[in-house]
This record gives sequence, structure tokens and C-alpha cells, in this order.
Amino acid sequence: MDEALLRKIQLAELDMLKIVIDIFESNNIRYYLSGGTVLGAVRHQGFIPWDDDIDIMVPRKDYDKLECIFNRYLPKHLVFQNCGNCTHFPYVFSRVMLRGTALVFQGTEHLYFHHGVHIDIQPLDTVPNGWKFNILMFAMRMAKMLLNIRYLSPYKNGKKRPLVKRIIIYLVAMTISREAAHKICNKLMTMYQGHDLEHVACLGGVYGKKECFPKWVLGRGTQLKFEDSYFNGPEKYDIYLRQLYGNYMEVPDEDKKQHHQVIYASLTGEFRPQ
Repeated sequence: MDEALLRKIQLAELDMLKIVIDIFESNNIRYYLSGGTVLGAVRHQGFIPWDDDIDIMVPRKDYDKLECIFNRYLPKHLVFQNCGNCTHFPYVFSRVMLRGTALVFQGTEHLYFHHGVHIDIQPLDTVPNGWKFNILMFAMRMAKMLLNIRYLSPYKNGKKRPLVKRIIIYLVAMTISREAAHKICNKLMTMYQGHDLEHVACLGGVYGKKECFPKWVLGRGTQLKFEDSYFNGPEKYDIYLRQLYGNYMEVPDEDKKQHHQVIYASLTGEFRPQ
């Protein structure tokens, strides 16, 4: 993706973020910027220059209210999607997407959901510490692997996958539905909901065990400058970022920068799976 288009996508996402946060604050929804968006706020006071989306985390109690709230207050040019309202949606978190746009990641191009410019919203779940958390993470990895296989296409880049992989995809499809695979993940993620525990985690995140924190690290949050506005981030953002990224203020070399594999991007038209 060229830099000019990427910047336009970032600014469109910033406008979306302002709308979403206005809705959150009007409905007493607690949120935090998360992942690369916190890193961008602290290191760049805005987007990481090569980042193409925005990440938010919301405590489960408030996260479960989002669909009802967004159905009522989200403007028509935005759409809220999760596995509950779209069976082709392959993730264990939710997205707010911009209609009339496209941002398609490799491996999802065959799926019939809205592939728009988006904000990711992760549920923040109560979790145990120690060996119980390790068991939960292992079970979650297995469940997500099953879910990912369930959404794989027998084809990759227009060509058939190797026979063994096609057999695995077929057997998983015959064994479990996409809805059932999502239910397993959700059951694991909410297993300790309502328990009086001191840790929380984004179990659907990409950083695994690193995304588990004592509640005091997030706290009530602190205002972080992001582009031309301020948004709520983890209260102890230095601890948060060091756990995720190590020496986070050091800009990585070009070959170590983390990118989504974007196969198509547009601000003027939607993507239609073939």
C-alpha cells in the first residue's frame, strides 16, 4: 500500500475513533487504547507510520453492551460486526467498519463479511494467574487454531492447498460448525467472568501471555495524545508497553516492522469476495 493511501486510511480511522469514543463516553463505556495504538500514541503521538488500523479494549461487562448501543447510536456510514451478527466473521473480537471502503487482509478474501477500513475492539476478560492461566491460554490456543482452520479456504492465492491441508480443512468442517467453534472460544474467554480476581487479559489478541496484566496496570486509564485528540490509555502505559514490546521507544529496522498482509485497500469502494 502506498504511503498516501495509508495516510488517508489512518485519518478516516481517526474520524471513526472520535465517533466511537463519543458513543462510549455518552453511555458510560470504559475503554482503553490498546496494542499498537498505545505504542503509536506514546512513541509517535499518533499512528505508527506503517500501521493500518486502530485497537481498543473494553472490559467484558461493557463489551457485552456494545451491539445494543451501536445498533442505536452508530451512524449509518459505519457498521458493527462480530461473529454474532455475521457467520462469516472469523475473529473472536468485534469491529466497527466504514461502509464504502475496503481493507482486505490475506487469508480472509474468500469470506463474506464487511472488509472495510476498521477499528478492532477486543474484550478484556478477568483471568486467573499462575498455572490456571497457563492452562486457560493453552486451551484458548487450541480453540483459536480450530476456529482458524474452520475459516480456511481449500485454496490459497487461487491454487489448491496441499492435499493433507485440504483433508484437515474438510474433516474440521465436517466435525464442527463455525458457530460452535466461536462458542468454545467465548466460553473459555468468559470462564472467570464475575470472579474476584486481580488480572485481566485480551485472550483474542496476537501477543498471547503478554496480554495478561494486573488490573492496576490499566487502572482508570490516563489521557494519551493521539494525532489531534486525547484518548484513554492504560494508566501504567510504560509497564504495559514494555511487557508487549520490550524497548518500545526504539523504532525497529525495516525488516522487523510488523505489517498486516493487505491484499487490497480502497476508500472509494467495497470488496466483494469471489
